[in-house]
Amino acid sequence: MERHSLLTWIVGAVILLFVAILSKLLSKKIRIPYSIWLVFAGIIFEYLFAKCTDLHGMPLSTSHDIIMYILLPVLIFEAALSINTRLLINNLKPILILAIPGLIISTFFVGFFMNFLSPLDLGVAMLFGALISATDPVAVISIFKALGAPKRLTVLVDGESLFNDATAIVMYQAVLSLVISGTALSWLTLGKKAVGFLVVFFGGFLVGAIVSFVIVHIFKYMEEDPVLTTALSVFIAYFSFIVSDHFLNLSGVMAALGAGIVASYYGKHLLRHKTKLALAEFWEFASFVANSYVFLIVGIFGKQLIETVEDHFQLLGMIALAIIAIIIGRFIIIYGLLPLTCRNEKDKVSRPYKHILFWGGLRGAVALALAMSLPKTIENRLEIIGITIGVVLFTLFVQGTTTRGIMNHLKINEPHKAKKDPQVQPEK
Repeated sequence: MERHSLLTWIVGAVILLFVAILSKLLSKKIRIPYSIWLVFAGIIFEYLFAKCTDLHGMPLSTSHDIIMYILLPVLIFEAALSINTRLLINNLKPILILAIPGLIISTFFVGFFMNFLSPLDLGVAMLFGALISATDPVAVISIFKALGAPKRLTVLVDGESLFNDATAIVMYQAVLSLVISGTALSWLTLGKKAVGFLVVFFGGFLVGAIVSFVIVHIFKYMEEDPVLTTALSVFIAYFSFIVSDHFLNLSGVMAALGAGIVASYYGKHLLRHKTKLALAEFWEFASFVANSYVFLIVGIFGKQLIETVEDHFQLLGMIALAIIAIIIGRFIIIYGLLPLTCRNEKDKVSRPYKHILFWGGLRGAVALALAMSLPKTIENRLEIIGITIGVVLFTLFVQGTTTRGIMNHLKINEPHKAKKDPQVQPEK
């Protein structure tokens, strides 16, 4: 594979940033989420500029590293930093049910569905089920902000995505180790993997929370310097991720999540308004850049993959099956699992909210990063990457573009409706 010079990467990154800015401007003029414009832009970029900037041959594994180790910590930490921690705690039960047992159910359902109806063997189908089950709220949250959606609905969507990103990654790694080792599935094997899952998942969160708790108290010695405070927050995000993922073999995503939540809580008490505003603006910008590159990568590699896969009709058929599988799986989780586990008034999720949670379960960055990280020895690797990109595009172009209309039809974006909802408590 051809090596890329630093200058080539810089030129490509600068052009992509400009493309992202234009896409954001277009999304404001035409009411379509900018993530969808970015996918279009990625495809156009691949046609017009890729050969000029020498990005055409950029390997998929490199894209995985960019997403997983550079962009994802930014997305997770920013979301945790900006989320309403009080509302998150108040709605922790439905969020964790969606993010942990919900994602596990989705993994197994999609895996068995694809194994039964497609050429994928059980191990590979389970791998796909694990990587495709993580939701990505970027397009939906942007619609929520534009329409003024109720805060509880926003925290349910955002909170689920925060936690199930880590769940999906840990599940994927567990299934991948089974597939590579050729270990037969048994109750003993599943039990060991379940224990390992809990250790990696909650251990990562604990490490991130401890790292952030120790370092965040340096804020008080910053003399309200916005630049130093912002720099320290970047250090917390990446340091917690690296310590957990690289040195302790725990979940780096959960570490970034734990670090962000702790930094958010203590930042409110240790920082003044001017510094908090500067911190929020920086992380909003960083999140914009990270999200932009993720969805531009979707467009770039979507076109490249179409040129690579031999049997396009079979790929389209498997994409259609995967879309059906994730929709049915999501239906089971939202309308079956949630009502069974959240029966008291505090945790109960209203029917209109369920409709948005069901249809707003888009797929994005984590699914793409995991698909691109598949070892070359895995059977049907290119097909899995192609199916993943197909599903992501479907959720963006179909579900992402129709969510606004559904919200308007349900009238849950109206302020007076939000006030009447007993599940939405006013923010203090």
